Amino acid sequence: IVRSTSSLDDATIWKATRGTYMEVYHCDGRDLGTYKSDDDVWIGNGFGEELYCIDTDGKIDGVDIDSINLTKDFHNEVLQAKKMGLHFAFSLKSIIPTLQKYWRFPVYHAFPSLLNTISLTLPVFIVNAAFGKAQTGQFDLSRMVLSLPMALISISLSQVYLQHQAERIRKKEAIVPDFKKVSLTLLLLSLPLALLLIFFASPLFAFIFGAEWRLAGQLTGVLIFGQTIKFVVSPLSSTLVALQEVRFSAIWQILYFATMLWLYVNPGQDIQEFVWRYCLIDLTAYSFYYGLIYNRVKQYENQRV
Repeated sequence: IVRSTSSLDDATIWKATRGTYMEVYHCDGRDLGTYKSDDDVWIGNGFGEELYCIDTDGKIDGVDIDSINLTKDFHNEVLQAKKMGLHFAFSLKSIIPTLQKYWRFPVYHAFPSLLNTISLTLPVFIVNAAFGKAQTGQFDLSRMVLSLPMALISISLSQVYLQHQAERIRKKEAIVPDFKKVSLTLLLLSLPLALLLIFFASPLFAFIFGAEWRLAGQLTGVLIFGQTIKFVVSPLSSTLVALQEVRFSAIWQILYFATMLWLYVNPGQDIQEFVWRYCLIDLTAYSFYYGLIYNRVKQYENQRV
């Protein structure tokens, strides 16, 4: 496992020599020591604080040692590493095992992700085609008010949750408690805004944006149901990535795209009917998605035990 990398934070350059784990290089002025514990090798800062764990699979804290973390000072780090005798080389042969292990990610993830992106934007085009530009403006304002704040929170939580679950899966630890805890937390976070918009969206929109946007508030009072379940389920979907079960995510994304195509063909008689159909699709699709994710989590737990 003779490889080199740099940390994301302090750009520490290190190297573990063949099986001895005694030689560690650094560039931030700190002396790093190593010691062996069971089958793992730890790199510490000399004060009893463990910084990295090198396991027998050639990984550091669950990340392949072959990978080099890119930072804004990457160029300087490479130059400094070369001065200390470290060499960076590219070998196609060394990449083949990684491709064999992770080929499912690009195969199952690329095209379905494109379909999912189209699915998220398609409703705006459906409204425009079926009901005209005025109704599209009302609908789009409603979606933006609901989507932007929740999306920012959801994406941040998803990244943290993925990292945490991947670490627990690597250590063969239970993930069901965290899955349930995060599910409940996300639901409780979304409920206050959901209740507020269900009952007061129309007057709030009229007050903030003007009386001409009252319809957008009415649409928001319906769309909030689907947006709430999206807010809960979307971060949890990263569990499938951690479990390397991306094919299930791909299947769901394709099915969801199919429902959007159905909605395009059957938008309803007016914008209100369209919004209700869209909301019911989201409630059904994301409830199914949640059940699918939970099923894979339980499958992991059964295999772990």
